[in-house]
Amino acid sequence: MEVNPNKSIGEIAVEYDDAIELFEKRDINYAFGGRQTLQDACEQAGVPLPEIISALGNMKNFNPGERALDWSDRSMGVIIDHIVKRQHAYLRLRLAFFCKKSSELAKAPGEVDPSVVQLNKTLLDIAEHLEEHMKEEEEVVFPYLKEMELATEQGINRSNRYRELAVPQHPIAKLTWKHEVMWDQWVTLRKLTNDYQAPAGANPDFVALCRGLKEFQEIFQEHGHLEDNILFRKAVEKGFLD
Repeated sequence: MEVNPNKSIGEIAVEYDDAIELFEKRDINYAFGGRQTLQDACEQAGVPLPEIISALGNMKNFNPGERALDWSDRSMGVIIDHIVKRQHAYLRLRLAFFCKKSSELAKAPGEVDPSVVQLNKTLLDIAEHLEEHMKEEEEVVFPYLKEMELATEQGINRSNRYRELAVPQHPIAKLTWKHEVMWDQWVTLRKLTNDYQAPAGANPDFVALCRGLKEFQEIFQEHGHLEDNILFRKAVEKGFLD
């Protein structure tokens, strides 16, 4: 598969299987420098561009919102790795892009539509809440679930540390509640963008932002489904998160 060297490193990171692993191995900045091109990122890292293009060309194209996969028979460890390496990476990169674009639109010269300012504020709130949410998963809940799954496979009895917690303090309740809060924020976004339909004659950047947000919402829904309806349900069924 031919790889465009002028495509952003962030887009490539979430579109190709194993791209993130490749970039990390070669110290290529794909996260905080996600908006720069593949060519610029390779130059910055001092890595030969042809070598990286060749490696990427041998990878399978990745769809972060892949619905064809049946996760019901996958282990929790496999699901967690997919969420962290693929979905969380995608969510972080795209939200950073949306926040930057909406901030530019909100600070553009001349009279600015108040809804654009509110749109920017809502996106910044979503990014803040989602980052807090993902860090809690990556640093607390996910390692625990992997530990419990491995112990079960090895026949080791481990107690459920969350069994005696009241509902408000339980990780399932907190994480799903945060999903619901963020979904409410997406409802606000849909209202501010007329269901992601930019008006005729709108700024091209605003049109592109609306289009990107619509696609992002679909993937965000898939992400929530994979966590709430599959991963966390598995954990409850196994007695890890009663």
